[in-house]
Amino acid sequence: MMNLKSYFDGSLILLIAAAGITGWTMFADFDEDNTLPTKEKIVTEGESIWSIAEFVSKDIDLQLEETVYWLKTENNLENEVIHPGETIIIPAEWNGVAAE
Repeated sequence: MMNLKSYFDGSLILLIAAAGITGWTMFADFDEDNTLPTKEKIVTEGESIWSIAEFVSKDIDLQLEETVYWLKTENNLENEVIHPGETIIIPAEWNGVAAE
C-alpha cells in the first residue's frame, strides 16, 4: 500500500499553486490604462472629422479609420457631422518616453 504522505512531498503543492496562478492570469480582468492623452479643439470652417482624424493620426499609433472611430466615441457623436465653433476632444501628441 502506498503511503499518502509521499504524494504531499511538495510537488503536489507546487502543482496546485502553478495551476492557481495560471488560472488567475488567464481569467483575471486586468485594467490596462491604454487611454490617449487628450486636448480640446475648436472646429474651424472647412474641417471635418476625417480631416481632423488625418491630422492627429500622424501623432498617434492609430489608423485613420480607427482615429475617426475614436473621435466619434470620445465625443459621443452619433454620426460624423461636426460644425464650426464646436469643441471636440482630440488625442494629444505623445511626448517623451511613453510615446515609444
